[in-house]
Amino acid sequence: MTTQRPRHPAITSDAIADVIDTFYGRVRHDSMLGPIFARHVGDWAPHLLRMNAFWRSVLLRTGEFQRSERGSPPVLHAAVGGLGADHFARWLTLFSAVLEERLEAHPAETWAERAKSIGASLLQHVRAADTPGPARLEIV
Repeated sequence: MTTQRPRHPAITSDAIADVIDTFYGRVRHDSMLGPIFARHVGDWAPHLLRMNAFWRSVLLRTGEFQRSERGSPPVLHAAVGGLGADHFARWLTLFSAVLEERLEAHPAETWAERAKSIGASLLQHVRAADTPGPARLEIV
């Protein structure tokens, strides 16, 4: 695994693992997101490994994340069905809270901005799969 210049020097593989483990621990118990993940994630260990690889690829530019045999992240999220802006907003709210708790302000903001962009893109794909027309992620 080759690492290029990270988006922020405080965002390391260890920091990513800490954020991902903490975040998904909370997601499992979240009243809105927990049931969705419970229906679609049978084995958490591989999911966490994939999410760590995804964020290392995004933030550390490792290039290690490969799309699933079942499809790309937008395709997989669209296949969940019933996802809407409120789900993505809740995801981002929880994720941002973990970032703020686990990282200093600047790296947390750097990562949160990237997460917001990815969430908006996923929401657009989900909406496009349901109905034609633009979608916008509203963060509360």
